[in-house]
Amino acid sequence: MSHNTLVQKIEADAQAAVSEVQAKQATAIEVIEKDTATKVADLQTAHKKQLEKKLAHMELVALSRAKQAANIAVQSAKREEIDSVFALVKNELASMPEDQYVTFFSARLKAILDGKVEVTSVHTAPGKEAEAKKILKEADLDGDIVADKSISAGLIVHTKDGVYDATLSRMLSDSRGEMEMDVVAILTS
Repeated sequence: MSHNTLVQKIEADAQAAVSEVQAKQATAIEVIEKDTATKVADLQTAHKKQLEKKLAHMELVALSRAKQAANIAVQSAKREEIDSVFALVKNELASMPEDQYVTFFSARLKAILDGKVEVTSVHTAPGKEAEAKKILKEADLDGDIVADKSISAGLIVHTKDGVYDATLSRMLSDSRGEMEMDVVAILTS
């Protein structure tokens, strides 16, 4: 064999070996690419599911917060309406005509008095001193009358034995819980 033939054979064998290695490498690369594509698709699917789950959770949280805010707004509106009804009633009772005012608060004072008491002072709403005097007369009491800005209607009788609160604020405060249920029933019917 000649030197050229031997070189050609070696080159041909080397080329064949290179082609075989390249073919194996191409097959290996193809397998790796398929595995990588499968893994990427699986990760994308898992990520998409995770995002959908997170989005669903965020929607649920947002909806829950919106419902809670709506409930709070409804309850606040109800509370404001109830408070406005009580403010209206308080204003109407405080501005009753004199004879009704005296009758109303005389009955209230008589209901809370413990028999005969010795009055030390009487506090009443400013401008209602004459009515307070008539209320005391109805209850068979007498005492110094003092105008008190903290009182909107009615009177507070201070005695040697204690204090008798016949104010409108006290009456509403004592029975507000019970009356609120009636107001709610009327407002929602």
